[in-house]
Parts: sequence; structure tokens; C-alpha cells
Amino acid sequence: RTAIPDVRDFAPSVPVAIADVVHYALRTSPSARYSSAHEMRRALEEAAVGLDTSSDYVAATFRHEMAPRVEGLAARIAETRDAYREAAVISRAS
Repeated sequence: RTAIPDVRDFAPSVPVAIADVVHYALRTSPSARYSSAHEMRRALEEAAVGLDTSSDYVAATFRHEMAPRVEGLAARIAETRDAYREAAVISRAS
């Protein structure tokens, strides 16, 4: 089995305490994870003490972290769409 990557490798602005909660929740063995969603919520709340958790801040952080990935995905989708359209035109012309 491969090691679980650190969430901060994908989203560097995630605080260490939050990344630790995510990593704990993703452990391979179910018995080594949180026993309930309530337990994980409590851990996240404790990890978030002192952090700006306003919806505006969270939304801005998400946009900052995810925008490049979404833009790249959108470009690949557009390329695939264009290729299918071109293939359909060629197919109709045959």
C-alpha cells in the first residue's frame, strides 16, 4: 500500500492541525480512524481554534487553491469536446 500524501502537498495553505485531522481520518485501518463523524467534527473544531473560519475566508482560500486545477481541467474538457465535434463532422462528411 502506498502512503497517504499530505493534504498540504496539494493545498499548502491548509494549517498543519487540520492536515493532521485529515490524515488521521484517512488511515488505512478503520480501527485507527475516528470512530464517528462526531469524533472527527470535534477534532476539526479543536484544530480550528484560532483560525479564521468565516465563510468568506474559506471560500477565498478554496478558490486560491483550486482555481489552477479547475482551469486546467476545463481546458482538457474543452479540448476533448472539440476533438469529438471534429470527429463527428468528419464522420458525417464520409
